[in-house]
Amino acid sequence: MKGLINLLLICIFTVLFSLSNTALAGADVFIDGDTNVQNEISLTLVPGHPNDIVMVYNDNPVYGSPTGLGVAHSPDGGKGWNTTQLSFPFEPSGVFQMTRVFDPTITATADANVYAGFIADGSTWAFGLQDSGMYVCKSTDKGKNWGSPVIVSYDAPPTVLSPDPNYRFNDRCQITADNFSGSSHYKNIYIAWIKDRGSGAPLPYSDIYFSRSTDDGQTFSTALMINDANNGMGNMPVHAVAKDGTVYVSWMDYNVVTGGTGTIYIRKSTDGGQTFPNWGTGDHLVRTVNLPPLNVNDGFSNPDAKAKGAAVLAASPTDPNKLYIVYAADPDGAGNDDADIYLIKSADAGQNWSAPLRINNDNTISDQILPWIKIKPNGTIDVAWYDRRNDPTDSAWDVYLAKSIDDGNSFPAQIPINDSSFLTPTNKWLGEYLGLAVDANDAYIAFTTSLSDLINGDVYFDRTPNYQITVPGDFEPDSDVDFRDFAVLANAWRSIPSDSNWNPICDIFDPNDNVIDNNDLSTFVNDWLYGK
Repeated sequence: MKGLINLLLICIFTVLFSLSNTALAGADVFIDGDTNVQNEISLTLVPGHPNDIVMVYNDNPVYGSPTGLGVAHSPDGGKGWNTTQLSFPFEPSGVFQMTRVFDPTITATADANVYAGFIADGSTWAFGLQDSGMYVCKSTDKGKNWGSPVIVSYDAPPTVLSPDPNYRFNDRCQITADNFSGSSHYKNIYIAWIKDRGSGAPLPYSDIYFSRSTDDGQTFSTALMINDANNGMGNMPVHAVAKDGTVYVSWMDYNVVTGGTGTIYIRKSTDGGQTFPNWGTGDHLVRTVNLPPLNVNDGFSNPDAKAKGAAVLAASPTDPNKLYIVYAADPDGAGNDDADIYLIKSADAGQNWSAPLRINNDNTISDQILPWIKIKPNGTIDVAWYDRRNDPTDSAWDVYLAKSIDDGNSFPAQIPINDSSFLTPTNKWLGEYLGLAVDANDAYIAFTTSLSDLINGDVYFDRTPNYQITVPGDFEPDSDVDFRDFAVLANAWRSIPSDSNWNPICDIFDPNDNVIDNNDLSTFVNDWLYGK
């Protein structure tokens, strides 16, 4: 009878195919932690130096603190790390020093220079509001030592009692570099951020600004507002450089006080960031999404982690017309499932976009928030996010990594990165992003957990080779789901833990149910011929 079942299953498998997970990443490496806040990690590899990794992160970004932005450098591929602090900048006169630094972001150019961007504020005040600026520090030795902050843009405190229509507050920045040798803008450094009008100001609340450096970070161009002034609640722009040197900037336009609906827009520059001309009538509409609540709820209906993430943009390193955006959205606008992770993509340089694909493949109503995306040189897409699928109470977090090898049509390979699940820090703040970088073989992830510091959170790092991101049914694993894997499943068919033929690696249905049955068979069939 067992032989007939096996034969029948083989016949079924030979006409079915597709792509999904199990396997764990490497051991978590502790980076930095004390009683301070550590979160919002930005991570970069150093081109031409495969063992050098650099990250920057919030390190107690509070007023009057002696610390602000942490920087960590690993010279050995992430096994060991050295940490330091970036210098606090001054306002343009050089007299008054800023008292807070935050929103770190990092990139590296092809000549191995590393650039850390951030926002600073609080050197001077007027009418209850502070000054603020956009700054960049440079390292010429792969993140070991850092130069003094360079001013990209600065805004003074208001000159009249709020609301002051001319007052702007700098916030939520991202930095990247053009590392395509065939681009006419090779080694340009680009920064995008918002200028917010602050408390009590009339609409528009915030706009998208952009600056570039063409002289290795010595100077930056005058801040350029690139969004349509009628769209006035832009938040956390993320930009990407296509292979042909085109610069794309995406952002989510939404009310950061009330949440609700968000609209994703995009702009592009074909002249190295000098101009971002109207795309049709102005900002190019990508889509409108139903956002997660500002704080996702746990399984007990308690407001929990802040979920104000971004519409994160990535460009294909092989096809200049292919773009991808990931974001978190409320799947139904009601019930206990506050957030899932979605991907949309464009094959025509951002003009048209696909329908959303839900990336997280869990069968739960648990939350997934704060995604980030990177693309390997061969086009493999990696996405990482915070995920609560493994806790029935929707309280404890894991960090998940998903991989797509079919241009984002599916993400069957999904694994938890962290060694142990963790609760949201009591300050409810995991940050607004985690760190993700990739090369041809590995994914590098940096994230905040509360395992050592339940109140504020600490920074950890993990590195995951491609071969460790397997799909359910790839039992060897060898990045293929084929007849050899089927033989393993057939041998364990209908077994439970007390049986002699029980094999726990075949219990691939999510959640595991301690029996090898049709649920596991269905999962295996969905992944049949993965990698072929």
